[in-house]
Amino acid sequence: MELKLNIGYGELLDLVRQLSAQDLAQFKEDVANIEVGSLSLPGAPVSVDDIMDNLQGSEAQAKAGQVFTSEEVKQRIESWTTK
Repeated sequence: MELKLNIGYGELLDLVRQLSAQDLAQFKEDVANIEVGSLSLPGAPVSVDDIMDNLQGSEAQAKAGQVFTSEEVKQRIESWTTK
């Protein structure tokens, strides 16, 4: 299963602060075991799967009558990261 969150760093910290002491200890252990090479880097290429997911989401939003300005589209594209 894959879960993608589109939240800012401050929001992430707020969520982490809500963890119980036991869950926080587990979270710290899990984060310590993340390999640096597996992390997304700014400017890294976007995968075809990411592009297709975004296009399918955009199609659904357009059908629902949700539209975006070109600046909003640009910001969304710039926020894409690799897996």
